Amino acid sequence: MRHLKLALRAGLVLIPLLCSATHAGAQGPAVLLELYTSQGCSSCPPADALLPTFIARRDVVALSLPVDYWDRLGWKDTFARPEFTRRQYEYAQGRGDRQVYTPQIVVGGRTHVVGSSRREIEEAIAIAQNALRSNPVALQTELSEKDLVIAVGPATGSVKPDRARVILALVQREGRVAIKRGENANREVVYHNIVKSLRVVGDWEGTARTWRVPISELGGPNVQSLVVMVQLAPGGPIAAVTQLEWKG
Repeated sequence: MRHLKLALRAGLVLIPLLCSATHAGAQGPAVLLELYTSQGCSSCPPADALLPTFIARRDVVALSLPVDYWDRLGWKDTFARPEFTRRQYEYAQGRGDRQVYTPQIVVGGRTHVVGSSRREIEEAIAIAQNALRSNPVALQTELSEKDLVIAVGPATGSVKPDRARVILALVQREGRVAIKRGENANREVVYHNIVKSLRVVGDWEGTARTWRVPISELGGPNVQSLVVMVQLAPGGPIAAVTQLEWKG
């Protein structure tokens, strides 16, 4: 394991490098998995290959959020966005552990595990589902000819929104990349449920509320699905999540 020091507003951070709702199923409420990965990370392909096994589950919404901080290793990630890097850092600051690495999976916005460790991911999903069962937040979505309707119910149990947000992700189902330089040079890697963009639809203060997003704002190249999530605070837990097919 290698380490890298990066500067944040809170100071220097030691980063371990592993790099050289509504969508519920029978097993429980849906849990959001966010895989922070990079085409420039030699330890990431096993995590990228494992993600589809979680995508196939009805009680999980699993996404790839490629980060850009390994672009300096010789290959610029073709899917990476700086906002995904910022989101990963938000989680680290929210948890208070400052652990930022690839491949990292953030589970339900609550904890993080190594993205290639099936056992750790499974255990974290179970813990997150128990928390969601105790504090359910209703999330319903519907696509009409004009807009995407998002309805969130009132807060329940111990749910305490703190700058809570409803967030919409536009998602590409699959992307195959022939990597020519860097740690994965001459490898072809397939990525799954790649987030193309994230946007805040609105703030949620814990009361029942509905938002409408015009259809014209949902399109874009290679967008095949939409993911809606309720996040209780920046870098905080995901209270509900659902995924919809999108045919543009």
